[in-house]
Amino acid sequence: LVNARNLKIPLTIILFSIKNFKRYYTLYGRMEARKIIDALETIIRTRLSDTDFSVRFDRNKVLIVLPGKNKKYAVPLANTVRNEIIQYFKQKEVQLLVTFLSSEFPEDGDDLYTLLDIID
Repeated sequence: LVNARNLKIPLTIILFSIKNFKRYYTLYGRMEARKIIDALETIIRTRLSDTDFSVRFDRNKVLIVLPGKNKKYAVPLANTVRNEIIQYFKQKEVQLLVTFLSSEFPEDGDDLYTLLDIID
């Protein structure tokens, strides 16, 4: 965020959340639930450029940080990732509910707490 501010470039963050993760965990167990997170991380990693990165934010959430990119770039990327993870697990009895929210510096806020409040 400091670099984005100094360089006067946008920085977009996207928070992916698997809404029915707990139900999936209860039905299929820890190992199958872990496969969801692993697949999400793999799909995200293949879509990111060298300057982008992602981190696991909570047990069922992954945060993506896109320095130098605005929402016009981030939203189509997020839709693609969401669709890929849903397709990957489409054969299961429980359909995954994957959502995402995004916020952009400086448009939506000028500090990390404001940006995170918007997406969480």
